[in-house]
Amino acid sequence: MTAPKMDWRVSIGNIIQIVSFLVTIGVLYASGAAELKSTKDAIVETRAEQARYEVRLRTLETDSARADERLSSIYTLLSRIDSRLERIERNPQ
Repeated sequence: MTAPKMDWRVSIGNIIQIVSFLVTIGVLYASGAAELKSTKDAIVETRAEQARYEVRLRTLETDSARADERLSSIYTLLSRIDSRLERIERNPQ
């Protein structure tokens, strides 16, 4: 059996393989860069949307607090009316 030999000649097949390998690497790099840019854009858009929702939420919280305060005021007024009615019913002049 003979020992293996290394042949350092470059053929057209070798050149085609090297070129196809480099093209594949370039395509993968471009695809990855495009995906990264798309992801960054989505993150920026999501942050802007979150800021808009925070403003809306703050407005709703303020409106809810005002409504609670008005309801509390109504309960207080009803309580005063109820106590007046009780006094009137106890002392029918």
